[in-house]
Amino acid sequence: MSDLANERQLQRLIYIDMCAYVLGFVNRKLLMSRFDIKQVWATKDFTEYQLRSGDSLVYDHGLKGYKPVEWFSPLFEHDVKDVIQLICEGRQSIICAPKFTNNYYSAGIQNIQPKLANIYNVLRSLNLSTKVEIEYISRSRGKNTRLVIPHSLIKTGSFTYVRGFDHSSGEFRNFKLNRIVSSKVINSKPVEKHMKSFDEDWNNDVKIVIKANEGLESKEAIEFDYGLENGRLIVFVKKALVLFFLMDLNIAPEEEINPSPILFPLVVDSILSSN
Repeated sequence: MSDLANERQLQRLIYIDMCAYVLGFVNRKLLMSRFDIKQVWATKDFTEYQLRSGDSLVYDHGLKGYKPVEWFSPLFEHDVKDVIQLICEGRQSIICAPKFTNNYYSAGIQNIQPKLANIYNVLRSLNLSTKVEIEYISRSRGKNTRLVIPHSLIKTGSFTYVRGFDHSSGEFRNFKLNRIVSSKVINSKPVEKHMKSFDEDWNNDVKIVIKANEGLESKEAIEFDYGLENGRLIVFVKKALVLFFLMDLNIAPEEEINPSPILFPLVVDSILSSN
């Protein structure tokens, strides 16, 4: 093959490797859809991948695709941010070089990204609807072990969370991915009451009415910044995500007494059930 053909196949092999690693399965349909190739080329790619990896994939009729063997180890390094973007948004970014402008600056605290080696089993469990055991560092209990049934990823602010049923508390909880120290898939299908359809806070929205902080010298500027109409902004948010929404936009909750207008230009006027 030409150098260009080799490079294109390499990108497809990396994709096969990534899907097997973090989704727990991969098939020709995924490859054909992602790269717009014919089935014959997808078949050749899988043959090449098996040759390079020592047959580290095995076909599973239930999944209708290939799943990694127990001793599977990825052939390539994968960026955790690319993996999360692929899972959450179904796309991958293309980096353009050189930069189109040097007149750009951003500032912020660099957050710690989760280690893919620590969380790939969580992502597999999410995709395959199984249980996962995680070693987790929480603010209240320190390092501890949890048995979780994940159902959704949450990208908010600088962090990504996984939400699911937590056997330890008997409740649906959010877990920050970068606090997961290790994870292990438990090949056991969860009962129905532990699935997303039973997560009431996830399946119910609330109506949040937001207004400008009364302590501002000029509320008009803030109302213009955030598109407030008649002094109010109404948004609908999953009940489970209210806290994340408020934190992301520096909105003071209802119980905050005399919130600083510098820290909280917006405040909650009311939160009501939308049902």
